[in-house]
Amino acid sequence: MLLYNQMETNALTYKRNIIVLGAGHSGTRYLVSILQSAGWNAPDVDEHGEHPNIVTLNNYAIDNDLDIRSAKDNLASFPQPYVLKDPRFNYTLDKWQSLTQDHLVVLIQRRREDIYHSHRRRNETINYDDIIVSQTCALMQYQMHQGPKCIMNYESICHNASRDMAIKMIKALSTASQPSGNLSDNRVTNNLLVTDLDNTDIGDMF
Repeated sequence: MLLYNQMETNALTYKRNIIVLGAGHSGTRYLVSILQSAGWNAPDVDEHGEHPNIVTLNNYAIDNDLDIRSAKDNLASFPQPYVLKDPRFNYTLDKWQSLTQDHLVVLIQRRREDIYHSHRRRNETINYDDIIVSQTCALMQYQMHQGPKCIMNYESICHNASRDMAIKMIKALSTASQPSGNLSDNRVTNNLLVTDLDNTDIGDMF
């Protein structure tokens, strides 16, 4: 386990680009807004905090191969460092791997009942099976990512102190000087980073 102040000894040269994973209504848009305030760009997003071109690419890639050339051109056009979120990444991120291996992937979790009630407050139809599938696929994509990554809980980043610590962790993990794979699997627990999630049961994570 590593304390945050140990991580802050890394010299930050520039921030990595970030992809946010998580089921819909998990707080992904809120996390993007926090990262924007910390210096990341969210280019030309719609009312859901998603880039229309990324949504189009992911919609096609769910049942087909990703259009690598178009995906590469889109990523190259974004002001860096950028943060992208699209719930379709829960099913397609592995197809982006050749373009996003050096990106920091952040998986945000939220209690299922809270996700369900968030949908219902907006008069959106949702059932628990859909939430479970989305969360499980997001976790699988997270585990397959070979670059730096971390897991956060929505409830934690709603509090100022925890949110500040989370941003410190993201900034430390996003340093370009950090070798790919170093501290590549981290989870926020109070003020500690817990590494090695290989033996974590999916049921324990949601």
